[in-house]
Amino acid sequence: MTRNLQIEQLIGIISDTLAGAYNLAAVARDAMREGNQNLAIGTLLPLDAQLETAMALHRSVLALHKHSRVATRAGEP
Repeated sequence: MTRNLQIEQLIGIISDTLAGAYNLAAVARDAMREGNQNLAIGTLLPLDAQLETAMALHRSVLALHKHSRVATRAGEP
């Protein structure tokens, strides 16, 4: 698997993870609009893990990108 494909797949996972986080936030917002603060806060609890996952994937993408630039300069394929 090429680095470009790895990066593309990781970005796809980031996109899916953030879409899930967005959906949680939208559900929480709707719960607040309906006056249900407990449901809103409970809905947001998994958000921490999703955002941490997205950040870890983001760091991985940047590391792969940096490695590919360094490898190219070093003459690696």
